[in-house]
Amino acid sequence: MEPCHSYSHLKAGCHEDVVKVLKRIVELDLTGEISADARHMFATAYKQLVSNIRTSWRIVSSREQRTSSELTRKIATEYRNNLSQELRELCTEIITTIDEHLMPKVETSDEEAKIYYLKMKADYYRYICEVMKGDERKEMAEKAKLDYEKAFELAKNKLPLAHPTRLAEKAVQLANQTFDEASAELAELDEESYKESALILHLIKENLLLWSDDEATMQASIN
Repeated sequence: MEPCHSYSHLKAGCHEDVVKVLKRIVELDLTGEISADARHMFATAYKQLVSNIRTSWRIVSSREQRTSSELTRKIATEYRNNLSQELRELCTEIITTIDEHLMPKVETSDEEAKIYYLKMKADYYRYICEVMKGDERKEMAEKAKLDYEKAFELAKNKLPLAHPTRLAEKAVQLANQTFDEASAELAELDEESYKESALILHLIKENLLLWSDDEATMQASIN
């Protein structure tokens, strides 16, 4: 069987194999700073693995809360705890890989790579927050907040406004402004225009909810 370490394999869903191959490469120091494509492949593979666990955790947690069966609740609680531990270990693994093997190889002038890894670390701290409680949750939330802030400051100070990272931030700001201003004037339109504009605003709102999902979850974790 052909090794599963190309982008075509990644799209086919071989995320675990991609993670194993790239993690082995960076840990053995078989290369210097990895390319942007390899970085993206690495991040995408890990994110898919984590997303699968997060989805399972949410489903089990919901069932645990809704069920009236004591036995079902007990089984769901045990399964949720196992998923929490699995998620925590996987997130910790990638944070450690970034800190010990990826960030040290980033060239001083490569601000984009620094921002990429800082945001990536913050994301995984936040994923840990979702399944933790008490002081540990607060600790992970603070670490996520600090890395998000570092990434934001670097992007603001080091990247041109036309860079995709900066453009994404501006796109969200513009969409929010457009939605707020248009919503305020919606009632002044005739019935036909109202329906068409309402549909467009609904689509904008859906996109804003998707774009802001990570930030909203982060704030919930901190609070």
